[in-house]
Amino acid sequence: METETLNKEKTFFFSRFKPGNKGNRHRRTEDRKKANLRAVFTSKKGRFYCQTVDVSESGLSVSLDSPYYVKDDEEVLVHFRETEFDITLSARICNVAQLGDSVWNYSMKITDFHGGRKDWIELMNSIATVIEEGSEEYAGDKFRKIKVKYVLPSIKRRRCYPRVILDEKFENSSFPGGYVTIHDFNYIYVTIPGDTPEIESFRFNMVPEAMFVCRFECDLDSGYKLYRILNVDEVMGDLITYGEVLTYLREKGKNI
Repeated sequence: METETLNKEKTFFFSRFKPGNKGNRHRRTEDRKKANLRAVFTSKKGRFYCQTVDVSESGLSVSLDSPYYVKDDEEVLVHFRETEFDITLSARICNVAQLGDSVWNYSMKITDFHGGRKDWIELMNSIATVIEEGSEEYAGDKFRKIKVKYVLPSIKRRRCYPRVILDEKFENSSFPGGYVTIHDFNYIYVTIPGDTPEIESFRFNMVPEAMFVCRFECDLDSGYKLYRILNVDEVMGDLITYGEVLTYLREKGKNI
């Protein structure tokens, strides 16, 4: 009798959790929902107003008006106070993308509901519209998640920061012609054209007080060379300098 019961339990377990069981995958899939809620986004660099783009039970995306520097291991707070619920969420950023002129989408995984998980789910279900499977938004998000699984760790980490196209020349005597062309910048990495002579490390001034030190990381499939910025925390630690860098990047972000 005990053996028969054990076999039944094994059968139930493996039929429910074996790879390829569609029913199980559907049960574990969360619905992402459109939502337009005003909130306050707080990081170590300050507090900013934001708008939600979409939400789910364990994450959300918000739009910000600038490419703010937030470290990928930093927990930010998102506070909803203009709703029937007063909700504060802790979250970590997992993807940043520019959606338009001065619109930056920060996708986050919720790490703490601060006792308000029930309120969050109730709020989400009351105001949000489900993003249907097969829609353009669903396909775009699904594609991004699949792509992330198969990239180098350094490339995956780049997705956690706002990438700004610069295509600008900066003075540097180590390069032919006395300048280096920075294609894009995202606080922790820069790329330069692939036909640029490879140099182990170099420096450039984005704004007068922001001297970034860069070290070669790898060649990208896109044809660019990837350099890691070694001193970003030192440079961004000065709030005046950070403000000047942010202003410069915000203006560059308008030229998409």
